[in-house]
Amino acid sequence: MLVEKVEQMMDWSSRRSVIRMNGDKFRRFVKAPPRNYSVIVMFTALQPQRQCSVCRQANEEYQVLANSWRYSSAFSNKLFFTVVDYDEGADVFQQLNMNSAPTFMHFPAKGKPKRADTFDLQRIGFASEQLAKWIADRTDVQIRVFRPPNYSGTIALALLVSLVGGLLYLRRNNLEFIYNKTGWAMAALCVVFAMTSGQMWNHIRGPPYAHKNPQNGQVVSASLLLLFSLSVNHSGAPRHVFSISTCALPALHIIAADWASSSCQSLRRCVTPSRRAARGASGSCACST
Repeated sequence: MLVEKVEQMMDWSSRRSVIRMNGDKFRRFVKAPPRNYSVIVMFTALQPQRQCSVCRQANEEYQVLANSWRYSSAFSNKLFFTVVDYDEGADVFQQLNMNSAPTFMHFPAKGKPKRADTFDLQRIGFASEQLAKWIADRTDVQIRVFRPPNYSGTIALALLVSLVGGLLYLRRNNLEFIYNKTGWAMAALCVVFAMTSGQMWNHIRGPPYAHKNPQNGQVVSASLLLLFSLSVNHSGAPRHVFSISTCALPALHIIAADWASSSCQSLRRCVTPSRRAARGASGSCACST
């Protein structure tokens, strides 16, 4: 019985890194003894009609982690990654009294799952690296996460360097703007306001943009420790407006002063000798309209 279960799990795992399960498979291969292997289960709702965007994002991270384990040299029959979709195993959700998705659980080889065997998604997030740390803590299996190469950052950096280099080349005969204190002050203000607007929190924590609970349709986070990118952007919008306005005020002041000075110079004309004599200002020029 045990040998057959292990062979079947290994066969499924050889076909795909994450084994899809319905209610019957879950009860037979995950819940029912005998079992000498640990199972990581992601309970989710991936069907489009569920409108669970965070489920799709969590599934991508879960796939990265499962692939890292499947194709590593340490791969063995001691740990398997599975997934139970709500539309394929609603009875499992009811059996476990589960009313939210996604949820990650560890089913140990011996005994019943404990409180720590449920991944704290609300506090930690669902990045592959965080899941790997949690799995190492629960199973003593170390998984090194391998992500597919992403060249978007390199391309963006190359474009930025090219843009700055092109600007400096075009202005190579007049680089006085580099020493403009006002320009550097405005740039510093932009950085400060961007860091305090919530965007850096989004970058560090990587929260989902939005989420809809497939059970009750709730779109508000159930935890005070997890914010969605949508809420951060919405609350940060007024700060962005104030930041742009504050940064623009010095620039507008400089532009207005330069415009007034250039206008005065364009309208400046030298007074006639008779008017000079009358005013007692020999050889002077007056700014008049």
